[in-house]
Amino acid sequence: MDARSRPLPTKCYLYVPNSQKLGFTYVRFVDSADSLVLASALVTESLGIHPLFGSFLLGVVMPKDIAFVKDLKKKLEDIVIVLLLPLYFAFTGLRTSMGLISGSDTLFYFGLILLVAIVGKFCGAFFASRLSGMSWREAGSIGVLMNTRGMVELVALNLGLDIGVISPLVFTLMVLMAIITTFMTTPVLELISLRLEQKCETIMES
Repeated sequence: MDARSRPLPTKCYLYVPNSQKLGFTYVRFVDSADSLVLASALVTESLGIHPLFGSFLLGVVMPKDIAFVKDLKKKLEDIVIVLLLPLYFAFTGLRTSMGLISGSDTLFYFGLILLVAIVGKFCGAFFASRLSGMSWREAGSIGVLMNTRGMVELVALNLGLDIGVISPLVFTLMVLMAIITTFMTTPVLELISLRLEQKCETIMES
C-alpha cells in the first residue's frame, strides 16, 4: 500500500529507509510528540473529559513499530523521569492528608483496605500460577510481584478525587496502602528467594 494512503503515524514511520536514516517527516513527528500529548489532553479537557483520557487515546493510536517506539521513548524518557514523574509524586503527596487518620475506626478501615488489597491480588495471582503448574515458591513470587502498586493506581486515585468519587480520607488511605504494598515487595521476595536457594542447596548436598 502506498504511504500516501496511510494514517499520519504510520506514514511518518514509512519515511525511514533501510539505511536507518530518518526522514524529515518522521523526525518532525517524533520531536513534536510531547506537544501532541499536551494538545490531546487539552482537547479532552475542553470537552469536559479528564485530560488523562486524551493522552491515553493518543498513545492508543500511535504505531507499535519497534523503531518508532524506541525513538519516541528516547525523546520522552528524560523529561518524564527527571521532571514529570517526581512532580506527579510530589503532587500526590501534597494531596495526602495524614491528619485525617485519627481514631480506631479509621485505623480499622485502613487495616481492612490493606488486607483486601493484599489478599485480592496475591491470592488471585498465586492460585492462577499454581493451576498453570508452577511450584509453591514460584507461585508465591508471582503473587508478591503482582501485589505491587504503581503509577496507574496513583493516577486512578487522583482522578477519583478530582471528580468526587472518593473522599480525601479514602484517597489518603489508598495512597498509604499503595506505598506499603509496594515497599513490602522486595523483602518478601528476597525471603522467598532465600528459602528457594536453601532448598536447592539441600537437594544438591543430598
